[in-house]
Amino acid sequence: MVSLKGIEDYESLQRDKWGIPSVNAGTVHERQRSVGELDGNISEDISLDLILMPGVAFDIDPQSGNIRRLGHGKGFYDYFLHRYALAASVEETPDHRPTVLLYALALKEQLLSPDSGETVPVGPHDQPIDGVFLGDGKLIEPAKEHTN
Repeated sequence: MVSLKGIEDYESLQRDKWGIPSVNAGTVHERQRSVGELDGNISEDISLDLILMPGVAFDIDPQSGNIRRLGHGKGFYDYFLHRYALAASVEETPDHRPTVLLYALALKEQLLSPDSGETVPVGPHDQPIDGVFLGDGKLIEPAKEHTN
């Protein structure tokens, strides 16, 4: 992930085949990486307040109340979150999550109903998220009885 230089920079982004505004690959080498360079040099200001993530499907774990996210199976966001926690020297929570807010964007059809009998598969590196903004305007957050 790379930094944008301002609103004009964002507005100049071209949409990819999914309609997502994307940085031109030819300009990536000119941009500051959000968590520092791959050679280990750390960016000066890498403090993030919020990370918005895409997903294929979401559900709410009935035992923990956590919102689970199914990505595309490449581990990109899990890897980024791990690198962010290391680079920002932020403390991780007891469940090894960085202390940045993690929200997702989804269509309502991507949120699995508890009655469907289907669940989002998760592994040891998968991070629960703090909420999902749905296309119909609803915000889904963990059940209050499961949060601190």
